[in-house]
Amino acid sequence: MDTYDAQHVDWSKIQTPTDEVVVPYDTLKPAPHDPAETKKLLDKLVVLKLNGGLGTTMGCTGPKYNLNKQYGCNVPLLLMNSFNTHDDTQKSQYPRLVVEDFSPLPSKGVTGKDGWYPPGHGDVFPSLRNSGKLDLLLSQGKEYVFIANSDNLGAVVDLSILLLVLGDPCGF
Repeated sequence: MDTYDAQHVDWSKIQTPTDEVVVPYDTLKPAPHDPAETKKLLDKLVVLKLNGGLGTTMGCTGPKYNLNKQYGCNVPLLLMNSFNTHDDTQKSQYPRLVVEDFSPLPSKGVTGKDGWYPPGHGDVFPSLRNSGKLDLLLSQGKEYVFIANSDNLGAVVDLSILLLVLGDPCGF
């Protein structure tokens, strides 16, 4: 497999989402009540928790994950380490961005640790590809990834959002 080649980011193309693509939550269809239909939705999902940074330093241990048990499905849980949780990931750095102009923070003189995201934030997609996990997940019929920090216990899979993303495959 080819290794990921960093590409130049054209910062002028980074824009705030328009009102046409932002869907108000209260307009979403409710999650299905039928467990078999719920399982159909979840069969296309992977949960990826970014396992590093502040949660690790605060002593968070182990993922909080009961989706499979609750719905009788097989949603994989991937943990992505950062330099706080695995030595091998220290070789990769991605800059934090300046809100006003989306330029890399290190270009504004912030060159220490605070100018960079720990790996896991900036390299999620190339890491999935380079590790072989992406091909494996695609071969299992997975199409969508829910990504959240492991210490964000409020970030949970919302079936109404998944239903919107999947284009309502169950006919609700």
